[in-house]
Amino acid sequence: MQLLRRLLPLILIASSLLLGAASSSPTPNSAPSNLRPTAENRQARNADDRPATDYEPTTLTPSRVVTSATPVLNQNVDRNTEQGKYQAAQYRLNRFQTWFNGLLVLFTAALVAVGSWQARRLRQTVEATQETAEAAKKSADATEVAAKAAKTSAEALIRSEWPRLLFERFDPIGPIFKNDPPPNWPNVIVGFRNYGRTPAFVTEIFIGSQLIPDLPPDPKPNYWSPIPVKPVVVVPPNERFTRSRYLAGRLRREDLHAILQGKTNYWVYGYVNCLDYRGDTHRTGFCARWRVEPDIWSHDGPPNYTYNYHAEGH
Repeated sequence: MQLLRRLLPLILIASSLLLGAASSSPTPNSAPSNLRPTAENRQARNADDRPATDYEPTTLTPSRVVTSATPVLNQNVDRNTEQGKYQAAQYRLNRFQTWFNGLLVLFTAALVAVGSWQARRLRQTVEATQETAEAAKKSADATEVAAKAAKTSAEALIRSEWPRLLFERFDPIGPIFKNDPPPNWPNVIVGFRNYGRTPAFVTEIFIGSQLIPDLPPDPKPNYWSPIPVKPVVVVPPNERFTRSRYLAGRLRREDLHAILQGKTNYWVYGYVNCLDYRGDTHRTGFCARWRVEPDIWSHDGPPNYTYNYHAEGH
């Protein structure tokens, strides 16, 4: 219906052109104007139609030449006949051109209608393509968000399964000797507990000590030279792992008095390396300060000594 409404003005224009062309085309005359009877023709025809017996005697006069109009009349008739044929042929040609022009107008209108319909379909196709592209983009964004959420959930699940070998406590050093301490004193015992849900495989450990008022912000270079644990110790979940170490540099009586007077501190620090079930490395750093009386440890020290580190594939 909408297409018919658009074509209606074009059809009206084509009809008006056809009517105008038909009214302006020449029509053949029934008889040429020069064939109409004139006064001379009527006199000649009357003279010819007069009966031969109906005459009056006249006096003899010299003979005269009577001119006849018949040759001129035949020549005009031939010319008018040719002109009528030409006008009839021209009329047929004009009528053919008129119909051809009308058909051309209708064909042009049909082309315009088809072009308009194709343009509308093309616009609809473009809009549908844009909507499809937007829907695909939204779907891709949703898929990416879902993938990130799944990755985060998987990482959280994996972290929940990690072993967590955390520093628990030092065992007391004691006893405090009134005389000089023995040569192998102090013997430090470090304890860790696996708070994770999978076993921890202990591979390396480092325990160091210093008798200074305050530790430097960063550990010494020898800090990164751990001692391998052979064979590897497997620590099940919620189980404890301990390791004793005779520290280099024995404490003297003067050192004990300096610690009691607050002039210096006895620091013990280090870390333990373990692997999880995927082969990733977990490192737990610890640091504590020993109080002589009472024989306890105070968890203290710079941040670079106490940490929990995880490295994939190491």
